[in-house]
Amino acid sequence: VGTYSKAVPPDKTALDRLNLRTEWTQFLPVEGTRDALAQVQTLDDQVFVQTRAGLFVALDARTGRIQWNARLGNG
Repeated sequence: VGTYSKAVPPDKTALDRLNLRTEWTQFLPVEGTRDALAQVQTLDDQVFVQTRAGLFVALDARTGRIQWNARLGNG
């Protein structure tokens, strides 16, 4: 069972004010209260996310679907 933060996306009013919209959302597990997202990078049609604990996840940039994930090193 993963631990999840209480992060929420911006509300529609704030997005409308900036002429933005949410395409998709994705929930990624973190390991305990000391873990967090360390890096988020986009490359072509993929989004790569790495957590401080060493989880590395590849997402489809168009749909947000998780394509694969791997555990790197000792975290």
